[in-house]
Amino acid sequence: MNEELKNLKELVGGSAEYTKSQLQSIDSNLFIGSMFSLLVSFGISIFFNLLIYWIPSSFFLMFIWGFYSFISQIRKKNNTIINFQELNSKQKYFQSFTFFKNFFPLQYSISIIFAISLILLVLFSSNTIKTDIQFNMTIPIISIFLIFIIFAFISRTINALHNKESSFFDVILDLKDIPSAIGCKKACFILLFSLIFVFVIFLVLPIWSVICTYPIYGSSLSKAILMLIVIIIQFLMIIAFSCYFSSISLKSELTNTLTNFSIIDNLINEHLLKKNIDETAYKDLLKLFYQAKRFEFSVDNTFIFVNFYYLLINKVFYTNLK
Repeated sequence: MNEELKNLKELVGGSAEYTKSQLQSIDSNLFIGSMFSLLVSFGISIFFNLLIYWIPSSFFLMFIWGFYSFISQIRKKNNTIINFQELNSKQKYFQSFTFFKNFFPLQYSISIIFAISLILLVLFSSNTIKTDIQFNMTIPIISIFLIFIIFAFISRTINALHNKESSFFDVILDLKDIPSAIGCKKACFILLFSLIFVFVIFLVLPIWSVICTYPIYGSSLSKAILMLIVIIIQFLMIIAFSCYFSSISLKSELTNTLTNFSIIDNLINEHLLKKNIDETAYKDLLKLFYQAKRFEFSVDNTFIFVNFYYLLINKVFYTNLK
């Protein structure tokens, strides 16, 4: 059994070295790139007096992002279909958790754009920054504020599910018990209210905000072109920040993996020194090794100067989730 333990120690060491090389391969200049994109964007906007166009552009960009996501899902529709009924609860959890881990970098990046728009709205409404364009600022402020609340709620909910190791699929399956618990009419009312709430926040209020800000971009073709330029600037900012946030997420996962390998290596050393390893203890160490690395990753370098890192569930880890 000592020979098997030594082989496992070599396997752990090799996996740790491979993970270190992955960690070192992550682009370390993405933070500089994201800050550079922010400074350049503001510099261009201030120099050419484009700050006012950030407000309607952020809403248009949200619609473009939503449309792009919808088209992407349609294209992936015929890909591998997962039967979630055949997965155990922990596998369901990691399917949903990985999806949101990859979604958060984009969410954080869009939040930065909306945060800038909200600050500009406050500055314009208080006349700290003066503009000759008159438009209703109340609706855009309310809309952005509510979007922030929803984004924060999503993040907190995912973290709560992560701590409980449950998934949205489990939550959805549990919804069938709600009507019997609180009554069918109340359940229907809650569901209808939730749908209306989401519909209002992500569609009605943004469209209303676009209408309210029409004087900014709709009075002439030149203003519409200037807003299009700002949309491009914001889009490039989202790319830069999404890549940076994805690299942070990946670094965190790989660092945790190295810590897990180090713990396993120490446990193996203790058993080798005691020379009293049995088959049960060996299987426990082997199980720890299989569960040490949760994620692999792929790199999307569609945009030449930046890399976006997608987390992929480690197949060895996934198949041993029970």
